[in-house]
Amino acid sequence: SRFQRRGIGRALVIRLEHQFALEMATGSQLEVRESNAPAQRFYRRLGYENVFQVSGYYKNGEDALVMMKWFRF
Repeated sequence: SRFQRRGIGRALVIRLEHQFALEMATGSQLEVRESNAPAQRFYRRLGYENVFQVSGYYKNGEDALVMMKWFRF
């Protein structure tokens, strides 16, 4: 879409991470479809790591990949 590859998603994730850090969170967790390789690459570039997989997470039965980023203060 016309909003992709403009840095909007990256800016939103970084803003949320800053808010989490201000609230003394030690990390951030998210779920992404196993089939969504572009989203996985996006989050890896932002420092997220694969943690585990959840079988049948989505309504259509697709698995989710849980990704985490730990904050270091």
